[in-house]
Amino acid sequence: MATVFTETQQLNSQLKVVEDPQAKIKTLQRSDDPNATTLPGNHFIELNTSAVSDHLHKTLLTSDLDRIAPHLWIIATQSSSSITPIHEQLVLGRTIVVTEDARLHLLWYHNKVFLKPLPPYLLSAAFWDVHLIPRGSGGYNPTALHRAAAGLIRSYTHLVRSDLDFQLAVQHSLLPRSIPPDAFARFIARFSGLPNNAVAPRFHFGEMRLSRLNSWAPILLRRMEYMDLNRQYEEYFTRYFPVLLFGFGVIAVLLGAMQVVLAVEALPAVQHGAWRVFVGVCKWTAIGVIISVAAVIVGLLGLFLRKSTDEIIFAVRTLMRGKDG
Repeated sequence: MATVFTETQQLNSQLKVVEDPQAKIKTLQRSDDPNATTLPGNHFIELNTSAVSDHLHKTLLTSDLDRIAPHLWIIATQSSSSITPIHEQLVLGRTIVVTEDARLHLLWYHNKVFLKPLPPYLLSAAFWDVHLIPRGSGGYNPTALHRAAAGLIRSYTHLVRSDLDFQLAVQHSLLPRSIPPDAFARFIARFSGLPNNAVAPRFHFGEMRLSRLNSWAPILLRRMEYMDLNRQYEEYFTRYFPVLLFGFGVIAVLLGAMQVVLAVEALPAVQHGAWRVFVGVCKWTAIGVIISVAAVIVGLLGLFLRKSTDEIIFAVRTLMRGKDG
């Protein structure tokens, strides 16, 4: 498994490989500034230290999503191309939230979509040569990192599809400002044809809804949530209020209707006149309310089941088409 691009095709030339023939190791050196010793794009990470591998592990790997990837079809469309271009994200009213955490990349939550920038060092062939090409040694798993990096870059083939997308990506600090758009278009095209087995399992899928991922976390991940973005108690409990209010309202209506029925049944028998008609109207009105509430509940459950069934059928068909292909 080698890098997808060569030194002549790279978009970042700030690094060069320095080989030690005796120790048989490769290290990196800044080619743009001999006095610089930090990672391009991150002045807090020193080159040729364990901090580099720690940083890659923390910001590139998506271990949880990779582990449950065989089951993600129930949460999202199993297609790596199911990614909305950046300009359409804004059309949908979503705010672009930039994050270094790859676990949040391409997840959306209400009116937010989380995107991880392409760091300059991932655009350097020298960096891939030293840190991302598997050699069967080292204190971390370069194969996993290689696939994670390739998947991240491949996702940008769908996020950036036009000059407008490119301008918005630069504006939101998703891409380095020094890259010309035509050079980026040529560079990114090399990743568009990567097969799924060359990228991390998470990137076999595109965008995913964070709220749905959190709902399935107790089953798939054996924990309460995938990612908790509500750090205040008020925000955490507020999301349950509409459901609780609806439930209390239904219970109040049912209890009120039942009370009317019981009150009518307790009245002395009225054999003649309007009172008998009034008692009958009260009784059947209360029963009608109970039936109506029950019908609404059944209808909502049916709508939920139909929507869920349609999504499952669509996911299964997509899964089968993927296997056939």
